[in-house]
Amino acid sequence: MDGDGFAGYDKFGKRLGLRGLAYISETVDIVVEMNWEEKGSRFESLSDNKLSDSKNRAIHLAYAEIPVIVRFFRKRRGGLFGELGVSISYLVKDTYDSAGKGSNLDQFEELAPEFNRSEWNVVLGGGYEFNRHFGALFRTTIGFSYLYRNLSALDGYLNRPSGSLEEEPIVQLRNYLVSAGVYYII
Repeated sequence: MDGDGFAGYDKFGKRLGLRGLAYISETVDIVVEMNWEEKGSRFESLSDNKLSDSKNRAIHLAYAEIPVIVRFFRKRRGGLFGELGVSISYLVKDTYDSAGKGSNLDQFEELAPEFNRSEWNVVLGGGYEFNRHFGALFRTTIGFSYLYRNLSALDGYLNRPSGSLEEEPIVQLRNYLVSAGVYYII
């Protein structure tokens, strides 16, 4: 998640789904999927204004996703392939975990009712098709719409009275997902 003020691709989640293929030519396929995927963020809590050693706070976001992808092979179907497409995701569930002294996610929980439930993404990836039925893939999904965006919160923060102890607000959140997996075609 971009915009949460923390870094790292280290919150693991599941992606499960069904996939349909349309063979356009020997080198091009159209792929349509229906997926359940977990996104979010995992980061350290603050204790006495220092980061703790463990990443014990997490934002869990569960999505229903429908990507439409063009898959292309170099010479003919089989072997290495690349993917390019778009997807729409719908936020089904959001939960927040915090453990340890001084760790809470109140700021995120307060924003949750304002989250955009629908999210548009660009899908980029590739993989290897071992045979007609089995393959492996690596994919990144980049949100080009925002999970949350409130530019007026930034204006209010920048125009606050001097000496104010107001916490810096979350202005925008956008999802990124890196995934690796296998597929089997019946």
